[in-house]
Amino acid sequence: VEALNKNAFDGCKGLRKVVFGENITTIGNYAFRGCTALDGELVIPESVVSLGSGLFSGCTSLQYVSLPSGIEEIPASLFNGCKSLESVDIPEGVVAIRNYAFNGCESLTDVVIPAAVETIENDAFRECKALKNVTFGENISYIGNTAFGYCNAIENVYVSDVAPSEINQSAFTDAVYGNATLYVPFGCKDIYSATDGWKKFKNIVEMDMT
Repeated sequence: VEALNKNAFDGCKGLRKVVFGENITTIGNYAFRGCTALDGELVIPESVVSLGSGLFSGCTSLQYVSLPSGIEEIPASLFNGCKSLESVDIPEGVVAIRNYAFNGCESLTDVVIPAAVETIENDAFRECKALKNVTFGENISYIGNTAFGYCNAIENVYVSDVAPSEINQSAFTDAVYGNATLYVPFGCKDIYSATDGWKKFKNIVEMDMT
C-alpha cells in the first residue's frame, strides 16, 4: 500500500493501534479523524512525504507522534483536539504550520519551531492550555492571528532572529504579553521593543542564543 485514502478510518472509535508499511507515501485527509481509542506513540515512516489535513483530528488519547523528515508543512488541523498529545518533534524541513494544526492540544508543554519554519498560520497552537515554553527558529516571517490564542500559561518565548519580522498583534494573548518573558539575542532588545507584535511583550530580556 502506497497511499491511504481520505477518511479511510474516520470515526473508528475502537481503533487502538496503527502500524504503517514501509512503502506508504501519502496519507489522505481525515484518515484517522475521531479515532478516540488510538493511544500511546504512533510512528509515521520516513517514506511518507504527504500528510492530509485533519489527519488525527479528535484523536483524544494520542500522546506522541513521530513525524517523517520529508514533509514540508504541518497540515491544517493535523492534531486538532488531540488533548492528550504531550510531545511532537516538528521535522527540520518544515516551512509552514497551517491553521489549527495543534489547536486544543491541551497537554503540550513545550514547542520548538525549527529554523526552516517561516509561517505559523492563524490559530495554529490555539488553546494549548498547558504550553509553557515556545522556541522560534531564526526565519520566522509570519505569525498569524491568535496563533497562540488562549495559551495563557506561556512563561518563556525564545526568538533567535536578529532582524525580527512584524507579527500579528494578536498572535499571543494579553496575559502572555503581560506576564511571559521574551528572550532575544544580545543587542536586539531595542529592535524587538520597536517591532509590531513583539513590542507588546512587557518583559524582554537579552541572552546568548548560540
